[in-house]
Amino acid sequence: MKKKLRFSLFIAAFVSIMVFNHCTEDDGLTVCAGCTSDAPWSVPGSTNCYQSFDDCDASERGDCTICD
Repeated sequence: MKKKLRFSLFIAAFVSIMVFNHCTEDDGLTVCAGCTSDAPWSVPGSTNCYQSFDDCDASERGDCTICD
C-alpha cells in the first residue's frame, strides 16, 4: 500500500512540475502578433507587422517570419 501511495505522489509531483515548468512568461514572446495578409511579416513577441521581409528585417533586426 505504501509503494502505491509513494508512486502516486511521485507521478502527481512529476506532472505538476512539468505543467508549471512549461507555462512561463516567455511563452507569450514566442507567438506572432497575428498580422493580416496585407502585412504578414513580424517577429515573435512584436505587435508590429510589415508588408515585406526586408521592411521587417530593417526595423526589427530579428527572426522575421510570416504571422498571418
